[in-house]
Amino acid sequence: MKERREALLADRWRLEARMEAMEKAWMPLLESGSRLERARATRITKELLDRLEHGDPIAWWDRPLVPPAGEAQYAMERTVRSLSDIAEAVGGRVLGDTLFLDRGRYRIQDDLILPKGASLVLRSGVRLEIDPGRSILCQGPLHVRATPLNPVFVRPSEGDSAFGTFAVTGDGDTPCIITGLRMSGGAGASVAGQGHSAMLSLHGVRLVMERSELEDGRGEDLVNVKDSEVILEDCRFSGAFSDLVDLDRCTGSVADCWFGQAGTSGEGDALDLGGGRLVVRDCTLEGATDKGMSVGEIARVVVRGCTFRGSAIAMAVKDLSIAHVEDCLFTDNELVFQVR
Repeated sequence: MKERREALLADRWRLEARMEAMEKAWMPLLESGSRLERARATRITKELLDRLEHGDPIAWWDRPLVPPAGEAQYAMERTVRSLSDIAEAVGGRVLGDTLFLDRGRYRIQDDLILPKGASLVLRSGVRLEIDPGRSILCQGPLHVRATPLNPVFVRPSEGDSAFGTFAVTGDGDTPCIITGLRMSGGAGASVAGQGHSAMLSLHGVRLVMERSELEDGRGEDLVNVKDSEVILEDCRFSGAFSDLVDLDRCTGSVADCWFGQAGTSGEGDALDLGGGRLVVRDCTLEGATDKGMSVGEIARVVVRGCTFRGSAIAMAVKDLSIAHVEDCLFTDNELVFQVR
């Protein structure tokens, strides 16, 4: 730009001649009997030539940004950090589009929101300690790779103060593979504009959870899964303010699981099935202040070889749902079946 400016200055006389020729050609049409337009054109020509000779062309183009009225009301910072920023903040490592947390203790002091499509891998020996009200939101695949003897722990950093939620949101085909998870002390939260009512909240995933223990939920549900394919095997769920496990519009199976102490608030279900198609087999559901199993919203359920013990209502079927029950044991329940 500077070279072009110097070339124009060297031909300033030529520019003046061209502008004068343009004025002679157009002024008769613009003046309409007045000499005001000619005076304006002369002034503009002089300003342009003076700016060319004495001004800084770089400064002319590099104008300062003037904030609009009300600018302070709008967020100007990025709300989603990159994986590398997150890894640096929490102490993990990044490989491609995946954040790995290896064995060790990690303190989560702010909401941890992974970019859409990014994967999170938690390995054996990971201990996540989440500050009160803070949450983790994974918007891509989740893999918890642990064992019952060497699990992944997710707990509040302060024992008496619940963390928010550990949530995964997917597109219906997003894998969520969980083995050897020990989680407690979450209450649910709203994260990035998404509402999550459970300590562990999974939406639109292909879930396989096995050999895991979740307890001491301090929100509406201990586990809530929506619009997903589900396989739950050899898991233990206990101690929920309301429902232990709430499966909404899910298909799949629940096998060899134990459900206990649902509804510490005074009313809660051990297993709440709303819509979907599911097989529940070889499970124990006990101590629910409301229902051991609730089947509603036109769900279709097969229940085999399960034990229902010590609940207000062992099993309730409603909303035009259908439940096929066989080889089950019912003991010490106030009411065995409720159909409405």
